[in-house]
Amino acid sequence: MKISEHFNPESTYQLLVFSDTHISHFSGLFNSKSFKTGIKLMARRRKAFIEHLTKEHGLDGEEHILPIVHLGDITDTGTYEEYEFAEQILKENFELYGIDYKKDVLYIPGNHDSRNVGDLIYEEFFGERRFFYKNNENIILVGLDSSIPDQNGGKLGARAREEIYKLVEYPEEATIILCFHHHLLPIPFTGRERSTISDAGDVVPSLFDSNIDIVLTAHRHIPNLYSISNGTKNIVIVSSGTFSSNKTRGKAGHTFAEILVDTSQQLSEVYIHPISPYSLFSKKQHLGHRQFISRPITTELNNKIKKTEVSCSIAILSDTHFTTEGDFQEKIFLTGLNMINQEPKLKVVLHAGNLTENGFPESYALAKSFLRNFNVPLIIVPGPRDLTPLGKELFIREIGPLNPFYEDDCFYIYGINTGSSSSGNVGRSQLQLALHEMQEHAKDRIFILLMHHSCLPLPKTPFKNVVQDAGDVIGTLTQNYVPLVISGAEHISNALQVENTLFVNAGTFSSYKIKNWRMNTYLLLKFYFEFNLIALEEVSIHSGFRYSLGTFPLTKVHYLK
Repeated sequence: MKISEHFNPESTYQLLVFSDTHISHFSGLFNSKSFKTGIKLMARRRKAFIEHLTKEHGLDGEEHILPIVHLGDITDTGTYEEYEFAEQILKENFELYGIDYKKDVLYIPGNHDSRNVGDLIYEEFFGERRFFYKNNENIILVGLDSSIPDQNGGKLGARAREEIYKLVEYPEEATIILCFHHHLLPIPFTGRERSTISDAGDVVPSLFDSNIDIVLTAHRHIPNLYSISNGTKNIVIVSSGTFSSNKTRGKAGHTFAEILVDTSQQLSEVYIHPISPYSLFSKKQHLGHRQFISRPITTELNNKIKKTEVSCSIAILSDTHFTTEGDFQEKIFLTGLNMINQEPKLKVVLHAGNLTENGFPESYALAKSFLRNFNVPLIIVPGPRDLTPLGKELFIREIGPLNPFYEDDCFYIYGINTGSSSSGNVGRSQLQLALHEMQEHAKDRIFILLMHHSCLPLPKTPFKNVVQDAGDVIGTLTQNYVPLVISGAEHISNALQVENTLFVNAGTFSSYKIKNWRMNTYLLLKFYFEFNLIALEEVSIHSGFRYSLGTFPLTKVHYLK
């Protein structure tokens, strides 16, 4: 094997990852042939890496090998008999290649392992349901249990998040890799999205606060790679496929992951190795290399843009909840309206849904009387509150199309209606239509997708009201370099960049339903075309204070030249 020319061999380490073996005597889901083949292939990769460093670079290759990591679902049903069988088959197969199945492999449980009181049986066979490994201060591996007994979904919980926050105590130059079974973000080809950890919205900011560099997850039997950013730091998220379960997805087949980590340059490369011959990954597939570095934006460019006049700006609001009786705060709305109208170089105002509280005729009449006072165009997509009981017809009649669009010399904005159900759904046809609009109309302009429901987990919010097809939506948007996705669900503001796509969620503008200590707010997207940057601010209507939510690069393909 060869190490990429980007890597420094002296600081490069190999990490092999497998998951979802689903070892069982009787369930029918365990593929013993793939399991044995997979162990052999992992042993080969391990040996090849050691020999390469030793012979080609004169290094002690053994010192650059990290423990193999199993990300959970060792067994299929968590019974005592399956744990006995799992221990036997792991020991027999690893020992064939001189690998100690306990000393050289780190384990955490998955949801299948925690069935039938299996979470307690796990401890008898594999020890603690978490692990901690430190390699000469360079690399730290932390494994946490995200399973909930007898449930498919997962959660890390407050205590685990406290453990994550403690990792900030380690030197900044250390590479910290966090492992748990359930995936953190929705990933493509996994169906209806309701199976991530339920507290994902709170876990994501804790990762940035604790200097986590790489996150390893599994669960949905399909490999995936994302880089996420809060504007100042990148985190690499790897999702592992299934090693030996017959429950495969599409043509992903049986796979394991190989991750090369260069600690001196903060680089990682992810490879997926096929086990089954029919796998989509018919040969070793390079998912790409990602950096987990702190970006220079905040330190270098923020000082410049503070002295530079903004090119143009967009205001974003959501959840006005217009009603004659209920959550609507008229005074707050008028104050916020006046503040938005005074924003410099404002191009357009985007309303991300739940315009009304109940979709009643009087609520729409009240909304129209207030909305006409904005000084710039206002683009509105519906939320679920707007479309019941008679709201769909009223929205079209009083406000406009359910899928509105706006264009000027800088932007092409397209709205998607996700409000037909409380949890939201984009759908393949709407998604393809949005991409068609981008390709047809946004070749020399910034394309912005507007919807009510979020695609990503939000802080202080159980992960349940993302769009049902979030995995496919995120995958499609990032693969097609959609620069900006605006949403407004759950009354909480948030910003996260996945690959080159910035996902922004607005808080509540004038409703009493508040989850934000900044109270009622709106967001301001400030564009600096000279530097190809977006600065995102949250403005408190109560205090007038402005809070930075990050500075992000514009997608290279579709930025304004």
